[in-house]
Parts: sequence; C-alpha cells; structure tokens
Amino acid sequence: MAVEPAANGQASSATTAKKGRATPGKRSRRGKAIATASNGGAPDQDQPQSAITEKKGKATPGRRTRKVKTAKAEPQGNVITRPLYMTVDYFGNVRSELNKVAWPSREDTRRLTILCINVTIASAIFLGILAVIWSEFMRIGLQPNMAWMLLAVIAAMLAGAFYMIRRGSI
Repeated sequence: MAVEPAANGQASSATTAKKGRATPGKRSRRGKAIATASNGGAPDQDQPQSAITEKKGKATPGRRTRKVKTAKAEPQGNVITRPLYMTVDYFGNVRSELNKVAWPSREDTRRLTILCINVTIASAIFLGILAVIWSEFMRIGLQPNMAWMLLAVIAAMLAGAFYMIRRGSI
C-alpha cells in the first residue's frame, strides 16, 4: 500500500493512525503544542505569551549593598522567666552538639592519656635539668655571656648525640 502525501505536504491522517501517532500538530518534549502551519501558527491558549517579565522601574540591588534579613525570634516570657528559657535553650543546644561529636574509643583514650602524661614528665625532667645547670653556672660565678656559650656547647653536644642515635651509629 502506497502512502499518499496530503496537499499540504504532510502524510494523511490514515497513515499516521496506522503508525499509532494520530496527533494533529507537533508537540515539544513537555507536551506543549508547537506553532506550526497546521494550527495557524498560533500557540495554545494555556501557553504564556512571553517569557520576559515586566520591568519594575528600579535597578536590581547589588550583593554588596543588599541588606541581609535575619529572622530574629522575639524573646519569650518576662524578666523573670526569660533567663530560665535561655538557660534551658543553651543546654539543649549543648546536648545536641555533644551528640554530634565522634568520641574516641576507650583504647584510644587510654593510649593518648599515657602519651600526654609521658611527654609532660619528660618535659618537666628536661626543664628541671636545665634549671639546675643554669643555677650551678650562676652559683660558681660565671659571667652571663660565658654561661650562654657553655649552654650552646651543651645543646650542640646533645643534638649531635640525638643525631647519632637516630642514624644508628651508636
């Protein structure tokens, strides 16, 4: 069976009905009718005439000059009950924030506590030794310039020993 085109260049309605597409005009992806010669070139009545909004007669405010509107809650209660409401609200917020915390495990807490105590003890011993050395320098009557030089020599010796231990020579 041959398909005969209609007078306006489109296939006849019998042909489109066979294919299962009996639509009077073209449609867009969203199902709106597209203006074609078959419907007189006019859009559907439910389609807006223009996508451009009317001018409002004033310039659009810039971001720098735009004032941000913040929602400020009205204080509740009177002078006596307001502090109570604020305190309850504060502790409610504290509780919600504490629920968001990722707490360490018991083993991690124990390990980090021991590490912190050991570093504190080692620092106290080191600073105590330095204080004893410095007070001995002052007791025997060394001049402050000489004491600084002696302290620099001792620090260099300790740094060298630390380097040798790290390198594995000792």
